[in-house]
Amino acid sequence: MTSPRVAWFSGNRWGLTGRRAMGDSGLDTIFKLESEFESQTGSDDTPGVTFNRHAWVGVQSDAFGKLTLGRQNAIARDPISSDIYGDPYGPAAPTLEEGGYTNNNNFKQLVLAGFATSANVDGRTNRSYSVGGNYTIGPVRLNAGYYHYTAEQGLLGSRTDNAYTVSAKLAPKGSKFDYQLGYQNMKADNAAVNAGGNVLNAFSNTSLATATATGSRGTVYGSTFYHFDNITEVYLATDYLRLRDGYKVANTHGFGSQWEFGVGLRTRF
Repeated sequence: MTSPRVAWFSGNRWGLTGRRAMGDSGLDTIFKLESEFESQTGSDDTPGVTFNRHAWVGVQSDAFGKLTLGRQNAIARDPISSDIYGDPYGPAAPTLEEGGYTNNNNFKQLVLAGFATSANVDGRTNRSYSVGGNYTIGPVRLNAGYYHYTAEQGLLGSRTDNAYTVSAKLAPKGSKFDYQLGYQNMKADNAAVNAGGNVLNAFSNTSLATATATGSRGTVYGSTFYHFDNITEVYLATDYLRLRDGYKVANTHGFGSQWEFGVGLRTRF
């Protein structure tokens, strides 16, 4: 058992957002200021940064889409962990908001998506691509995706990651309950590890690493939500993590597997 922790499904956040029409042009000016905080302490999620998630202005229209300038919360994460196929908790259709992006093929029930990216981290090239999609039939949504990542690690050699995810959501019509079930597997070859032997995340700075590991981690998870209305819901969730070969993570404290259980309340307004 542990003390209250950071929210399970989405970080606690507050902020301001606005939109104002620019005459009769159909173009709107938009802005967003948003900060994430830890509910158990009241501290900023990123110490010393007031609006650590979003601080931007931009323009948006139905005809041209959306253009924003300023600090934005992990732009690359939107496609990398796309709500469209990354898990069963986000919307099935693409949007212009956080967690969704529009370079998708949307055939009403079947949504296909993909991305490719390259980044320079401490002078070394990191590349990744992904492809996935979802299919909705009646109250059931099925999701699947594949991810590939490579990174240069200097004297440690190159790293390669392959991961896939499958998940499903059941939302019976007229019911206040919905249910989610999923599995993800991440396989890392020659991945840099920190001083504790834990595998560093993709796109991490590996300049101080002196060793590597090869292994995989697999997670099975499930949850159920009860929605009081469109704003407030309670949930029960669980997951089982299994580490194989040389893959280690700090939160298992040296063990090869871990169960987690959570219950919570979420309100959005």
